[in-house]
Amino acid sequence: KYHPFHSQRKLVDYCSENDVLLTAYSPLARGRVVGNHTLGEIGEKYGKTEAQVALKWLTQQENVVAIPKASSNDHRKENLEIFDFELNDQEMEKISRIGD
Repeated sequence: KYHPFHSQRKLVDYCSENDVLLTAYSPLARGRVVGNHTLGEIGEKYGKTEAQVALKWLTQQENVVAIPKASSNDHRKENLEIFDFELNDQEMEKISRIGD
């Protein structure tokens, strides 16, 4: 598993150092990202949902890809609308600390 609630910093660092692609399993934490205060606060700044912020956090990391589940066409579309904004370093770090 790799998502904001289960940060795998050592694994991510290893993958980055060894050019290994990490596929984030359960990137939306089985829906737990919805309603998270930190993700919601950051999402408001960009006009994005908590899920979109979580997916952006994953895909903005080097050598990390995410394959989220989509239970509807609307969710599928929402999952793809993450490439029109960038999280800054402070936001990336704040999200990384959610699981601490």
